[in-house]
Amino acid sequence: MKSYSLQIEGQVQGVGFRPFVFRLARDLGISGWVIYKGGGVHIQISPDDSLFSKFKALLLANSPLRAKIQNIFVEEIPYEPFQGFHILSSQSDDQSFPIITPDFATCPNCLSEMNQIGNRRMAYPFIACSDCGPRYSILRRLPYDRENTTMGDFTKCEACAEEYLNPTKRRFHAQNNACPHCPIELSLYDDSQTLITQRPLEVIQEAVQALFLGDIIAVKGIGGYMLLADARNPSGIARLRNRKNRPDKPFALMFPSEKSLKRSVFCSEEAWELVSGPIAPICLLSTRPEAEDELALNKIAPGLLQLGVMLPYDPLLHLIARGFGHPMVATSGNIGGAPIMFQDREALRELNRFADYIVCHNREILTPQDDSVIRFSPFHHHKILIRRSRGLAPSVDIPPPPSQAKPRLALGAQLKSTLALNQRGTWMVSQYLGNHTSLASQGYFKQALDHILNLVPQAPKEILVDSHPDYFSHKFGKKLAVEKHIKLKTVPHHLAHFAAILGERQLISHPEPVLGVIWDSTGLGDDGAIWGGEFFLYEQGVFTRIAHIAYFDYLGGERMARFPRLSALSLGHKIPELSPLIQARFESREWDYYQKLLRRPDNIHTSSMGRVFDAMACLLLGIDEVTFEGQAALLLEALATRFYNKAGMYAMDKGFTLSLEPDGSIDLQGMLRELLLEKQEGANPDYLAARFLVSLVKLVHMIADEYQIKHIACSGGVFQNALLADLLTEHLGNHYQLYFHEKLSPNDENIAFGQLHYTMIQEG
Repeated sequence: MKSYSLQIEGQVQGVGFRPFVFRLARDLGISGWVIYKGGGVHIQISPDDSLFSKFKALLLANSPLRAKIQNIFVEEIPYEPFQGFHILSSQSDDQSFPIITPDFATCPNCLSEMNQIGNRRMAYPFIACSDCGPRYSILRRLPYDRENTTMGDFTKCEACAEEYLNPTKRRFHAQNNACPHCPIELSLYDDSQTLITQRPLEVIQEAVQALFLGDIIAVKGIGGYMLLADARNPSGIARLRNRKNRPDKPFALMFPSEKSLKRSVFCSEEAWELVSGPIAPICLLSTRPEAEDELALNKIAPGLLQLGVMLPYDPLLHLIARGFGHPMVATSGNIGGAPIMFQDREALRELNRFADYIVCHNREILTPQDDSVIRFSPFHHHKILIRRSRGLAPSVDIPPPPSQAKPRLALGAQLKSTLALNQRGTWMVSQYLGNHTSLASQGYFKQALDHILNLVPQAPKEILVDSHPDYFSHKFGKKLAVEKHIKLKTVPHHLAHFAAILGERQLISHPEPVLGVIWDSTGLGDDGAIWGGEFFLYEQGVFTRIAHIAYFDYLGGERMARFPRLSALSLGHKIPELSPLIQARFESREWDYYQKLLRRPDNIHTSSMGRVFDAMACLLLGIDEVTFEGQAALLLEALATRFYNKAGMYAMDKGFTLSLEPDGSIDLQGMLRELLLEKQEGANPDYLAARFLVSLVKLVHMIADEYQIKHIACSGGVFQNALLADLLTEHLGNHYQLYFHEKLSPNDENIAFGQLHYTMIQEG
């Protein structure tokens, strides 16, 4: 007789893995035990050889829906005569660290029970099981056991306790289980903080009625509060925009059903699988013509061809959506620039300026998270993460670092902030933490850091920050390193982007050179300029900057991002025939002021591709000022997409002139002259926008050909542009190996992850 020890690593905690092993062993008549230990699941059993092979095969083939097995280690050990099969209490160890499970959307089984007449959980707004419900958002400490979550504040009733202990039940060892007999309490308040009712059915009914009347309601979801309004009601949406001071930024929509969603947008099978699956993100999908009949589109997503759509992802939202039966605007419950609200007292005090009614509950949220946002490119269906948060963080499905790697903490950049760290063979990348532009967002960042450090067993040995000394994350990291007496390392912004795509796509040890196309808005370069239109060569652990957009004046500094006309002026002021077109966009006093600035010899310079997009949006669409980040680029992409939707992907092969100078700079002046000439000859703006994007593809081709590189990796916020990804694939995909982000966002959310990889590469 033999005994076996199995150590399983991956996303195996908080997904019903121990109950699954228990049932499998019981069904096969195998004795032994299973335990959460350290970073995974440990099993010891004593079957005969034929049963062991069957056990292992079924373990791998039929593991729980949400589980992700990365490694399984099997060892034959001295025989032990186990009596029966048992689930043992969780243990920690000093050798490994678990992949922390994200929050999951309500599963089909729970939805069925919630709608089943006579079921004790019928219409219960917090139904959950081993396959669904909150995990990360309620986790106080590891391991993931009920007493280590905010569900530990609730005592199980007799029926729930029996389900928890009964291996034949779906909620066997489900840590988030509750029912109407041991309930999480629901409450409805009006905008004067007056309690209206705590009866669950009345809360739902009153919330639904408020939506029908055109009111705005705030609802506490899994990751924080969201604001809901009738998506058919233009005056209600206008009121929400006015209250949130959000004149143009598109709103996401929550649909009550598959039929309703697919009536408004074109939804591929891949997109539907995401929207209706355990992640349940917001997906950006192309709008159907029929959507105008039901939705107030001009108020929801002005000037855009896509809608951000989602389904309810928790039972409370399901009940409200089902009761209302129509699409709802669904946006984060926050004050502009501040993080999402998640604490009830703060929500009651602050959200009443936006919402007419507030729906609260007493299950505490420890880790607030916005909804994840994903889009697909229109022609080749590349999946692009715009925001990686609820349903995805903090686990990341990327091969783990070496278990002996030094534990490091990376603090990311200034905008699109995240934290990242490596712990005993595991990566952690936090949820999107916003921009460090307010005290509230900085406080949120610190709170997220404290929580993550409380979860991990190893204190970091180094802290990694962006090289820009004025970034909040840099200053905070410097202070933290002094307090903890550990080393601080700075990482160049764009090399962190490049290292992020190299690490994600497993290119660090690639035998051939890799071209890094790193295009974004801003990042400090090692020459003091603001980079953003960069080409790097990576070969055998060495990074070399080989080309960049020719420098132009960083006119007005950070104001450039808000006023695209400043980018147009800075790029085009040396072209006399372009000057009248640009000057018309300025008042005379303002024009004189910026002319003086342009003559200064000490101006900061930039190579920002993001600002190039802004300049083009100004020249082609007349956009002088934007009200949200990326607005000009989104409208420019929509303009070019209209051209390709009509003409097809093969309709444009001619780019504007872009020349590579001996010093590695890429001159844009020829492009601007040609654009002006075609504009004067009456070319359609959508044609010119499409030609601009093709010019960028030709530029990548030119650099790759110049250096004879066949592997091209793309990162930076510009690559959120789905049409650009398609055009690169269309024109270069047959001759070059292209790498885009798949598990991380191309924007600055990947900087922290890249800081970890850049530092590991530098160490060799």
